[in-house]
Amino acid sequence: MFNDILPQNVSAFAVTAADPFHSSYASDCGLRLGGVTMPCLGDLFSVNWMRDVTRPGHMKYETLEEDFDIVEEQTNLSQVCGYGDESMGSEQISSYLEYPTKPAGPRRAALRRHSSPRSGAAVPSLEAADAFLAASAIPELREELLARKRLREVAEANLAELAAVLDVPQARGLHDIHDKSICHKKPDPSFADGAAGDDFFDCLRSTIDRFQDVCGILTAEDLTRSSSVFSRLCAARTAAQIDRAMGTVCAPASV
Repeated sequence: MFNDILPQNVSAFAVTAADPFHSSYASDCGLRLGGVTMPCLGDLFSVNWMRDVTRPGHMKYETLEEDFDIVEEQTNLSQVCGYGDESMGSEQISSYLEYPTKPAGPRRAALRRHSSPRSGAAVPSLEAADAFLAASAIPELREELLARKRLREVAEANLAELAAVLDVPQARGLHDIHDKSICHKKPDPSFADGAAGDDFFDCLRSTIDRFQDVCGILTAEDLTRSSSVFSRLCAARTAAQIDRAMGTVCAPASV
């Protein structure tokens, strides 16, 4: 969203929960309230950030850079990245967030006492819906999880075979690496044999629509997981070539 896009000279500084190649993590998953299992209630990065900027006492003096370093260290399952004007790091957070000047009253103090970190699990954001369904005791939700998994298996198998038939290589390089240096890396697909410019995005739209018609239904999370595969398909082959291959690889969708 910001990588190689947000300039360094516009007095704007952005922070993301993860680098361009990895998922962020949902947090506080599986907690129970009144006997009911709740969905994931937070995002690991966002919760860490909110806890830091609401700590009493020192926030009047903490800088954006100090806040970034603290939250980056605490968000231990994904690589937090910063983009834009890094010179703003020396500015104090209190220049942007207003903090109360009066001592905390009894009600506010009570709220603080009950705002300690919860102990729920953390899962990749794209797996949060499945984690909620898996933890549920409701039979219908467990059946929904099984149905999602069956659809995913069919779609992923067809997509992998499609890439193999079209001789499109698998992703290489940075997907298994967590390091701050990859915050500013970008995939660099070759458009030598595939679509380019506007044609590339037209190829993506038509290929995804056609895939879901004949190869398998993708949930929103599955589509996000598979986006790099579709991108490589359209970078290496034309929409017409991909469409012909889908006719060979995929049986009519049975769902």
